Amino acid sequence: MSVNSNPPFDYQTQNLYNANRSPSTVHVKNTRLRRYFRKYLFQKAISIFKWQLPEEWDKDYFLYTLYSLGYIAIIDTDQYGVICQGGALGGYNLYYRPSYIIITNPLIRGTITANLNTDCALIKLQPDYSSIMDIVGYYADQMALASESLGINLLNVKTGTVFGADSKAKAESYKKMYDTLSDGDPAVVIDKKLLDEQGKPTWFPFTQHIKESYVVSDILSDMRKIEAMFDTDI
Repeated sequence: MSVNSNPPFDYQTQNLYNANRSPSTVHVKNTRLRRYFRKYLFQKAISIFKWQLPEEWDKDYFLYTLYSLGYIAIIDTDQYGVICQGGALGGYNLYYRPSYIIITNPLIRGTITANLNTDCALIKLQPDYSSIMDIVGYYADQMALASESLGINLLNVKTGTVFGADSKAKAESYKKMYDTLSDGDPAVVIDKKLLDEQGKPTWFPFTQHIKESYVVSDILSDMRKIEAMFDTDI
């Protein structure tokens, strides 16, 4: 008899557990950065075409439903007249296409099951009734990763100063001196005790090869290329 040793957790719980254990791991999915670029690219995509809609229709509802769901139904109701509504496609006809749509709205009495091309009209984006969210999600992932690399590179090229201290009091004096300089004071008077026996400073700059490690410009250029590829696909 085989025994399943995996705990009865769904993938979301496992991802949350792994993220807490390995915070340094790159998590593209379900991050605010990815959601930011998904919203940015999605809104950019739906702004390309100009739609002329009836004044009583909600334009945002029409666009967000059509582009995120892939289709939207136009149906005549007793309560509101001709309206646009999202729904769930079902059935199939001779050519294995959906034959009806089920529309559920709490403000419409009952659930509507309408036959396509008979009881309602259907506007769709693609032949397979799919949306553009797969395209948006793919490029949002790439831009999120590039943006994350951008932030990491900006942090890595920062330079600082290294101090040598043989006591806590001297270390605090160095911190105070650095804070004062960082605040913009043009000159700072220090105690001679902060110098070594030869009267030389006991600190030195910690520098890196900034020109070799600074790739922010390249990353920004790549992000523009990724967005251009998205534009081409759309």
